[in-house]
Amino acid sequence: MIIRSIIVFTIILVFILLIFLLFSTLDEYKPSNKEILHPETFSFSKTLSDSIISLMTWNIGYASMGSETDFFYDGGKMVRPNRELHEKYLDSIVNFFQPEKAPNFILLQEVDYEAKRSYFSNEKEALQRRLIDYSSVFAVNYNVFFVPVPLFNPMGKVIAGMISFSDIEPKSSFRIAFAGNYPWPVRLFNLKRCFILQRFNTQSGKELILINIHNSAFDKGDLRKIQIETLRQVALKEYGKGNWVIIGGDWNMNPPGFDPDKITTGDETFTVETEKIPNDFLPKGWKWIYDEKRPTNRSVVTSYTKGETPTTIIDFFLLSPNIQCLNVETINFAFSFSDHNPVFLEALLSNCH
Repeated sequence: MIIRSIIVFTIILVFILLIFLLFSTLDEYKPSNKEILHPETFSFSKTLSDSIISLMTWNIGYASMGSETDFFYDGGKMVRPNRELHEKYLDSIVNFFQPEKAPNFILLQEVDYEAKRSYFSNEKEALQRRLIDYSSVFAVNYNVFFVPVPLFNPMGKVIAGMISFSDIEPKSSFRIAFAGNYPWPVRLFNLKRCFILQRFNTQSGKELILINIHNSAFDKGDLRKIQIETLRQVALKEYGKGNWVIIGGDWNMNPPGFDPDKITTGDETFTVETEKIPNDFLPKGWKWIYDEKRPTNRSVVTSYTKGETPTTIIDFFLLSPNIQCLNVETINFAFSFSDHNPVFLEALLSNCH
């Protein structure tokens, strides 16, 4: 009798699992390779008139990855912080942006639109309300009705993505999908990686090409290799047209030339052990820009403790040869609001007029 009950129970569980996988497969988010992104908010300026521009990139960790947290997927225990901590992180991130002092261009990653992990806060709209005079486009890269892990405290529903703000109205904006993905069924519950490509008019008639990225994190490097090769081809093509090209965001790889010994904040450091970006990845003149003295990302195996938690640099910019870096600085928030620190860049577009 007991054996029969076990068999029946097992059959029921397998049936439920199969139904769940079938529904997840039918419901899988399948974006097009290239999609037009329409601005949701608008700026007043239509043309870039200054040769000096300012930019920022920041993975905000869906306002749930501040210094008190760890994360189960990286070896920690937590799925999300308590609601009070989440609200503290979100308020701090939003209030950090002072509209009258904000950079010309702001590239953000891991912005939740509707997700259990962030208490269904609409972080996209909160940021748009703060930067009301900026143009903004949002690209979904995570859309799963139910993420079933961890088993006894599942992540649940996630709709999230990347958002690009600009105080200049873009000529065009696109969500462009990266090739490659995890095999079925793992891919059903993972991000569909992409990048945002925007074109901005300048008085010279040439275009500024700005790309916001958030590359793969948990593969063995194969997907990241495909992704950076795609970015390389796009960058070279656009530069070949005479345009200025800037790529910024969370690469989930260390930049060429990264030396952990140059970090001077007193943090422990580590090197990302995946496929490396070759030093000769691009022709002479292209520039990998980062603040070598301050980390941009921390391990989330445990909560953050300065001097003990390993940190590294994976958030940075790539500039085409016709752009000069005037200043780059990582703002060391000690990972108070996210497991990433923001990176600021001031750049000069050569022969802009």
